[in-house]
Amino acid sequence: MNDPHSGTTSEVLRKSTVSVLTGGLTWVIANLTGQQKEWGLLFSAFVGAVVLMVQ
Repeated sequence: MNDPHSGTTSEVLRKSTVSVLTGGLTWVIANLTGQQKEWGLLFSAFVGAVVLMVQ
């Protein structure tokens, strides 16, 4: 059977990697724009989580 909820290891790894890279890029951009560290970390975690949920 083809269950859409059963992901292979490579799918999970790809989704996790994309989420971490997106969150990391967001953190770098937040630091370059002079945001407070706490807000930059919070925003990057939020963006990474949203990317993971959308995938």
